[in-house]
Amino acid sequence: SLGITFFQLLSGRVPSSHGTIRGVLQAADGDWAGAARNTPLPWDEFPAEMSAGRQLVECMTIRSRERRPKPSQALSHPWFASKSDADLPVASLKGLVGAAAMQDARHELQQQ
Repeated sequence: SLGITFFQLLSGRVPSSHGTIRGVLQAADGDWAGAARNTPLPWDEFPAEMSAGRQLVECMTIRSRERRPKPSQALSHPWFASKSDADLPVASLKGLVGAAAMQDARHELQQQ
């Protein structure tokens, strides 16, 4: 979902127990609905200084699709109107750069 993508971009990590895309809100036993209901996002990994971003991601990751905002509703969230030009926290940047470097290394290995 777009909420999961925002979580990853703002925190620098995939919100899963393994840190990989495979496994986000997935249960090992195949209970997809149960995983979606019972697997909390790792908010301790989300930058504390981004409270408005967290509010946006929280509403975009509501488990019930019917309760999630539509794109036009999400765009009206105050986070998008913010005049802040703050840098991403260092931990978020390291996570994003590290993930990109790992993807590049995988691609290189596959090409060989």
